[in-house]
Amino acid sequence: MKADIVLVILNSSLKGQDVKFLRRQWKGLVAPGRRLVLHMTGVEKVDSQGAGALFELARKLKAAGGTLRLVGLQKKVSAFFEMLQLHRVVEIYTSQTEALSAEAA
Repeated sequence: MKADIVLVILNSSLKGQDVKFLRRQWKGLVAPGRRLVLHMTGVEKVDSQGAGALFELARKLKAAGGTLRLVGLQKKVSAFFEMLQLHRVVEIYTSQTEALSAEAA
């Protein structure tokens, strides 16, 4: 069975109104067995709402047998996620190739 992998490139912050918009968009991305890769090079700011949205998305994907993978984190965003221990819930990669080719955990 071929893996269902979707790549989404984010070029906005993950805070405030942006999070509300993205949560609506992400509803259609949760599907059985889907591996969702969020390329976040363009994301400079994340607040608690943004982190919460990622936790929620990861939980929904996991419940559907899928995974959430993040790639291209800027230093400030990476430090924030490390503080929140997001890596325990979400797979984090340094390259897009690595994130797309890694086997499901």
